[in-house]
Amino acid sequence: PSLRRGRLRWEVLRRFVVYAWPLAIALAISMIAAVAERFVLARLAGTVALGPYGAATDFVRQGFTVVGEGLMMALVTLAKNHATAGRTAEAQATLLMASRLFAVVAVFGVGFFTLLGADLFRLLYGPDFVAGLEWAVPFLVVSGALLMVRNYYFGQVIYFTGSAAIELKVSIAAMVTVTLVAVLLVPAFGILGAALAQVAGQALACLAMAVHGRRHYPMPFDTKAFLGMTAVVLVIVTIDRLVETPALGPLARVAIELAALGVAAIGAIVWLRLWRKPAG
Repeated sequence: PSLRRGRLRWEVLRRFVVYAWPLAIALAISMIAAVAERFVLARLAGTVALGPYGAATDFVRQGFTVVGEGLMMALVTLAKNHATAGRTAEAQATLLMASRLFAVVAVFGVGFFTLLGADLFRLLYGPDFVAGLEWAVPFLVVSGALLMVRNYYFGQVIYFTGSAAIELKVSIAAMVTVTLVAVLLVPAFGILGAALAQVAGQALACLAMAVHGRRHYPMPFDTKAFLGMTAVVLVIVTIDRLVETPALGPLARVAIELAALGVAAIGAIVWLRLWRKPAG
């Protein structure tokens, strides 16, 4: 809180307590929710399962989730500046660009790890270390994408609604959901059960933040672009899974997969004109 003529400005202090403390607690609980299934996995399946799961999850999050979040939050902050200055059209255009950027990063990130994640982890960590991860990798990526969506709406709540209470409630709900689902699924499914628990918790958090946020400041989302890119990636993944190419070596197959995803991603960027500098 600031000082004015040597006196504490109690209104500033009151706002700090009302806004900042719930946010600080919410962020701490959110961090616990992001790793809660690991404690359950270690307890019920042992550290042998926890090691590969933790390594793969952290790689996925650092690989594309953090990058996508950073780009999106920068645009959301810029949109807030436009909205504060009364430039509503510029704010909406910037938020639309943020949603499109999210769609590109999330959809093609999911496609990349679905096609190459298991092989990539096997190459980095060794085949024995990542045994059992194959079925879990797509769900690890989906949970990372959902985390990006949640943080997109988190920026909306923080910047446009002036309250952090919903983030605290959502964080608690996500933590409880992840823990309970992990307790139910890990004994039967191991690593896959832990991945599904994280998906469940992040999906619930996304839904709650989106519903609450749209009541206060609806953020634009290009559904047509998202569905179009998703369809393209699904076609690429389906062809890869169904078409047998015994004549191709593993490196040639990886090269073709990367080329297909790369061409599709570049096409999406050109189609959505994401190279343009946002207004402001």
